[in-house]
Amino acid sequence: MSYLDPPRFSFLGRFRANVPTRNNDLTNYDPAKKITVVTPGDWNSFGSGGFEIFGGRVTSGMNEAGELATKNSEDKLIGAAVSSRPHGADVIPREFGDAKIVDLDPSQRRLSTIFGLEVTIDLSTADDQLLLNGTMKPTCFRDYWNQRSAKGSGTSSAALMPASTGFQSVLSNVTWNGSYDMSPLLMQLHDVSQENDGQLSIKFNVDQFLLSQDPETNLTGRLIGTIGPYFADEPDHFVAQRRLVWTATAKTQEFFATPFQLDEKRKKLVFDFGNSVQLDTPDGSPLNSEVFPAILPIEGSAKLARPLVDKVPLKTTTEQLELTAGIVEADVADVEL
Repeated sequence: MSYLDPPRFSFLGRFRANVPTRNNDLTNYDPAKKITVVTPGDWNSFGSGGFEIFGGRVTSGMNEAGELATKNSEDKLIGAAVSSRPHGADVIPREFGDAKIVDLDPSQRRLSTIFGLEVTIDLSTADDQLLLNGTMKPTCFRDYWNQRSAKGSGTSSAALMPASTGFQSVLSNVTWNGSYDMSPLLMQLHDVSQENDGQLSIKFNVDQFLLSQDPETNLTGRLIGTIGPYFADEPDHFVAQRRLVWTATAKTQEFFATPFQLDEKRKKLVFDFGNSVQLDTPDGSPLNSEVFPAILPIEGSAKLARPLVDKVPLKTTTEQLELTAGIVEADVADVEL
C-alpha cells in the first residue's frame, strides 16, 4: 500500500528551498580559489540549504470505503494545518530552515536530497487537539520536469521557474498526540499504520518556484501532497506499479510520467496527475483539463485503443490538482479486470 491507497488525505501549502548554488561550479571547491563574483548559474550564492513547508492545510481525505471528504463538516481533519515545524517550535529561528536540501553529488544536481524533514498535522478545535508528527526518511526528488509550463514566465512580475518535481518517502517515528478519534479518517489511518510499524507513505510535488526581491516570497513555491498507508514490503520512494508515460513521437510534451495503480477491491484505477499535466504558464492552469485513459494494443494504430472510461473524462483542473494533489480515480468494469 502507498499514498495512493485509502485511507489517505491530501494537502496544499507552500515550501521554501534556500538552495546553495556555489556548488554549481566545481572549481569553487578548491580551497585556494578566491570567489569574488557571482558566476552564471550561481543565483543564490549564500543559500543555507534550508527546506521548509509552511502555510499548509488539509484539503481532502478519502476513507477506506472510498468516500471523499472535502469539508470540515464531513471530517474534522479537513482544514487542519500542515507544516514542517514541530508543535510549539515557532520560537526557533527559521533562517536556516526546518530541514536541509543537499546535492550530495555536485556533478549531478538532479538528485537533490531532503534530510531531517518533520511533517506536522495540527488539528485543533475549541474542545480538543490532535498532533500528528512524523520524520520523513531522506529522499531525493524524482521526475524533474523542465517543461511543466508551456511558457517560461508567469503572470507575476517576479521570475517563476517553469519546472516541477516530486518527492516520495516514508514517515517514521510517527506520533499521535491527542484524540485521533476526533477524525474518523485519521482513526482508520492510525489503525492501519499500527500494523506496519507505525509508518506512513508520503508524496508531495513542488512547482511555481519563485525568485523575487521580496524576502518573504523569494525561494518559495507551491506544494501539493498526500499521506496514506505504508506496508513494510513496499518500496519507500516509488509506487511498485507501472507508470503512464508520454509517447516518444509526440511533438509537444503535454503530459509527464504518471504513477497509477489498480485497486481491484474497489474496482478503481487510481492516477497521480500531480506532476503530470502541463500548465499554460508556471502559475496558470492545466492545458488539458480532461484526460481519457485507454488501453492501447502492443502493436498497431492508436485508433484501436479501447477507452477505459466510457466518455467520462478524468478531471485535471487546477481545482482538482489542489483539492486531491492531482490524485484522480476512475471506475473499471468487471470485463476490464
